[in-house]
Amino acid sequence: MLPFIAIERFGLVLQQIRDADSEIVHAGRNQPFVRRNHFYTEIITPDQHRAWYKGICHTRDYYLVASQNKIPMGMLYLKDITPGMHTGHIGVFFWKEDILGTRKPILAIIAFLDFFLFSVGMQNIEAIIRMDNKSMDNIVQFLKFDLCYHPQENILKANYTRERLLQERPRLMDFAQRLSREPATWRLQIRGEKDSRHHPEILRVIP
Repeated sequence: MLPFIAIERFGLVLQQIRDADSEIVHAGRNQPFVRRNHFYTEIITPDQHRAWYKGICHTRDYYLVASQNKIPMGMLYLKDITPGMHTGHIGVFFWKEDILGTRKPILAIIAFLDFFLFSVGMQNIEAIIRMDNKSMDNIVQFLKFDLCYHPQENILKANYTRERLLQERPRLMDFAQRLSREPATWRLQIRGEKDSRHHPEILRVIP
């Protein structure tokens, strides 16, 4: 298993994938509306999923399952992390379709970005999104990602720096607090294992 970490904010919990989460993630990734928003659209077989899960367990990446009231609803991940946690690649998907129209995805993404770029101190986060994934296109525009559209390949390349987050942070925190409404949930809470497999930058913020 990957070394454990969990962050709590805005009424949501984002925690490192555990063995018990693997099948939930597999079923969620195979939802038709989820596959339509990925570049790989085929059904992922149990063998393929087991190989993927075994592979990520040997990385130093972060695959955080998002949940509310202990009900998993999606995943946000950071992979291909460069030394010093300078840069990483973000991916996001939610497998409960009725959640896409709620405040939960944007709150989870704000909490995720603020943790890695503000608390941890990463300098840059990159994403590659299908241009026809309109919900994610709208989200990255709202967050003020730097965007580059490639219509012929149906690709949207998105980039978010720590500097940009610091510029937008007052607006985003105000927005998130108005959505979550419960002041007790606004403060970031971190739990985790003091495991050497974590990046030093992560170990620094684990109490």
